[in-house]
Amino acid sequence: MSDAARRAALGALTAGVVAVTGCGCSGGQPKAAAAQSAAPVTRQTLSQAQLKQAVLGEKDHGPFDITDLGSKPVIDLQDLPSGKPACGNVGLAYGQQTRPAATAQELRGAFDKRDDKYTRPAAPGPLMLDVQAHRYADAQAVIRNLRADLHACPGWHSKDAVDWKVTRYADPKNLGDEAVSYRVVNKTDAKHPRAAGSVFTVARAGSVVLLAMGSVGGPRPELVEAPVRGALTDLQREQIKRLPRQH
Repeated sequence: MSDAARRAALGALTAGVVAVTGCGCSGGQPKAAAAQSAAPVTRQTLSQAQLKQAVLGEKDHGPFDITDLGSKPVIDLQDLPSGKPACGNVGLAYGQQTRPAATAQELRGAFDKRDDKYTRPAAPGPLMLDVQAHRYADAQAVIRNLRADLHACPGWHSKDAVDWKVTRYADPKNLGDEAVSYRVVNKTDAKHPRAAGSVFTVARAGSVVLLAMGSVGGPRPELVEAPVRGALTDLQREQIKRLPRQH
């Protein structure tokens, strides 16, 4: 897929959120690098420059094609659905934002190079990764607040007369220090055979929060859901490898 085509697909993914958003080494890893990767991710608050240095870049050669989307949220929160207070943190995730707010962030688009036929019904398609620097206690609070929302928020009714349904998945295992995963779907259009939804996986590694998102839709959405969830966690694991470690 050409760079222009990848960016167009990522743009479509971003628009869909509003409408309904390292090293890939294995095996022969040097012992020193293996020891470093096993160390916990830093609890220090990374600066914007430190975060940018640690985030996957377009020249990385892991299993994903990466597109730099900059350091600012690409969704205007004014355009997001509003709803019950218990759904507030779920809604914020659409706009690449969290509560407490990040001190720095970097956004990346990604395609899984292990499946180059992006038009297949079961292909993951474009993914989005939001990597956020936080104070350590705030990073813990982001996951705690989101988990509380997911427990109390079955969905909401937005200002543009759309009903949204939230479905929580089991927490991903072995993904950073802790993680949650869920799907949000436009319930108003849920009876449509191609009703779109967005799958989110939010993980914390040390003081860094990683929010990953992919779309679920098309003629056979039930075939896409598992590949998207798998690709999101793989992408986050690749990113976690790149984060600074505690000394």
